[in-house]
Amino acid sequence: MAALIESDELVSDVAELDRQASQHYRSGEYDLAIEVLRKVYGYRLEILGSEHEDVLLNLNNLGAALGRNGLLKEAEEAFRDAMHVSLSLEEL
Repeated sequence: MAALIESDELVSDVAELDRQASQHYRSGEYDLAIEVLRKVYGYRLEILGSEHEDVLLNLNNLGAALGRNGLLKEAEEAFRDAMHVSLSLEEL
């Protein structure tokens, strides 16, 4: 039971971090958005796995923030990773 409560708290914490990242992005604070989105991506990847839609959406959002911040090569990599996973899921 304790593990379930800890899990629920972690999910809630990750959702709050995601909201913070969105606020930073909308405010043009792309460095901060990237930092938080990377944390969220790591947590979601560990909890949900690489094929979960929230992980893919987070990776797409990270790509957008990286692109806005002028980190185009990293942005392209994030978008490609998300696209490859999405396409592999369609093939199933």
